[in-house]
Amino acid sequence: MGAKGAGIDFCYNANMAIEYGYKPEAVYMSVNPDIAYLSNVYRNCTLYDKMIHQQLELYPTLVSRPYFDNLHADLDGMILQIDAFQKQNPENVRLLVINRANQTIYDSRTNSQEAVLDKIHSEETRPLSSDELILINKQISLIDTNIRHRCEQNIYYPSQKEIEAMQTACENIKRQINLSYCNNR
Repeated sequence: MGAKGAGIDFCYNANMAIEYGYKPEAVYMSVNPDIAYLSNVYRNCTLYDKMIHQQLELYPTLVSRPYFDNLHADLDGMILQIDAFQKQNPENVRLLVINRANQTIYDSRTNSQEAVLDKIHSEETRPLSSDELILINKQISLIDTNIRHRCEQNIYYPSQKEIEAMQTACENIKRQINLSYCNNR
């Protein structure tokens, strides 16, 4: 997942860059949406940790589930728009899709005849690997430790929005773990 504005404005910004002699690249990280949502919660948890231990009274904002779902619903259209723009400007524009391990799963310079959305959907719906499940468990553990510490030290109690985001992430991850377990048997 990524910034919606960057995807929507890519063609406009790329045209301007091309005029100045640049060769823009669009890079999309293809990640299972549930993992991306957990990563958003995890990133915010890490920020809370840094702020608390440096006595900064700032709190990051979690992206709500409706916003996240809306972003994901618009994703195919954004990617297709960038893909079409790249095909019109193959010498100047490159479209890359990478996975969570930073491996290239699509490169418009070498895979231009393949359907980019097929590559993305294949990556985002595949069963999770054991390593990914271990990383997810570590993220959930850190979030839980962070929230407990804040409560025990009377630093900051989780807001309803934060609790709902964590519950949603955990429910989604539980479903993913069950799917991966069933597929790996």
